[in-house]
Amino acid sequence: MRGQQVLVDWVWNYFASERSDRFTTPHVTVSNKTPLYFQHQGHSRTIVGIQKKKGYRGSRDQYTLLILDPGHRTADLERTLRSKKGWQSLVKRGVHTLRKPQYQLCYVDSGIANSEEMEQLKTIDSILVRF
Repeated sequence: MRGQQVLVDWVWNYFASERSDRFTTPHVTVSNKTPLYFQHQGHSRTIVGIQKKKGYRGSRDQYTLLILDPGHRTADLERTLRSKKGWQSLVKRGVHTLRKPQYQLCYVDSGIANSEEMEQLKTIDSILVRF
């Protein structure tokens, strides 16, 4: 399995693990999870969601990351969202766009930690997945 697929599978499982009972339809699920901080070579972006298009007849599911990028002008994103035209090109990113050799994901786990967990939180854990 390619590293990019490992990444999007993890993102899908992250957002799907805490589904909201509100605003859910047969085709859209809203997650209670916080956004993910997504970084490569000093450029940080925020993953706010993920779309999955079901594969048919034995083909793989296709994922699209929903990413807010500070490299895009806020006014452009606001304009396209208001007009409901063109926002996809500013927000949606397919797996094929993940071309960097290394990415970092950071998430903030909500909740109150006990004293043992507070000590564990002082250590940063990471997993290296090579493409």
